[in-house]
Amino acid sequence: MKRACIFLLFGTITTFTTPSTTGAIRYTVTELTPPPGWDFFEPRKLNNRGEMLGHLDASTGPYKDEPHAAFYSRGAVTDLHLLLPDAATSRDSLPTALNDAGVAIFYVQGTRDRSMVFQNGRLQEFNELAGRTDLDPTAINNAGQIVGATWNSGKSLWERPFLYTDGKVQVLGKLPGFHENSANAINNLGQIVGNAHDRDSDENRAIIFVNRRAIDLGLPSRSYALDINDAGHVLVASDTPLLLRRGGSIELRFSPAGLNNRDEVVGSGGPWPPHAQLYSNGTTVDLNDAIDPASGWLLIYGFDVNDFGQIAGWGRVNDHWAGFLLTPTR
Repeated sequence: MKRACIFLLFGTITTFTTPSTTGAIRYTVTELTPPPGWDFFEPRKLNNRGEMLGHLDASTGPYKDEPHAAFYSRGAVTDLHLLLPDAATSRDSLPTALNDAGVAIFYVQGTRDRSMVFQNGRLQEFNELAGRTDLDPTAINNAGQIVGATWNSGKSLWERPFLYTDGKVQVLGKLPGFHENSANAINNLGQIVGNAHDRDSDENRAIIFVNRRAIDLGLPSRSYALDINDAGHVLVASDTPLLLRRGGSIELRFSPAGLNNRDEVVGSGGPWPPHAQLYSNGTTVDLNDAIDPASGWLLIYGFDVNDFGQIAGWGRVNDHWAGFLLTPTR
């Protein structure tokens, strides 16, 4: 049954590696300047409006080593953490998800851990919105559907995947024999992928949900699904990272982080300092070879790519750390 489902979704899975090339693609680099008192803004999510969700970091001052979730729009960075009514007693916060409407989700750690939804300049606690106390969201699509996992505090594990849609919570199925199950991503068609983990064997399985049921994608034991685009193609992290597509799969040469609807993948690879990488149209590009060498940048991590080919990431420029936005020049 599992093999039949995999064949239906992707065809026969055959892998091939992608050649490395500098190619002809070129980018301009924009440094993402943090507010005063912060060392840098590190973007993790990028939408099709060019907005970004990430975190601010500081090595000195009142927020030293306590990152704050932050939202970038139209050249300005908003410290989302400081919008919290209990910001002074909340230790730190981290980015979770962002959609094309500019709705952002971030996680707050402190006296009371929780996930917050930022929309049109206002905050709302996600569990209050959903009428629950045990939901840990991980992703949101453009329709506002949210997925994640239920948190079982008694067992200290993420137990059941869920879908929040039309104001209601739907609990999704678990993969039999696996203690922890989570939904990690949802595309704009409502297709959901995630992972299942067995604590006894430490086995991790990439899964896709079909009619609310968890289906094993049949990949190696240490794999989990990171993302799914609107074509239904799945980005998988494993010892051998893959982009699963109908008719076959692509073996990636770097650690992936983001996927867009053009089947472009960004991430990083190599020894420290790693280099930001892009897979596009059958080739793998070191993004440092695709910018002006006189710019002073070392592009270390590529975190996300939107459908216009813009890339958000983090690196070093002129002796300081900084977030960046790459914009294609062709």
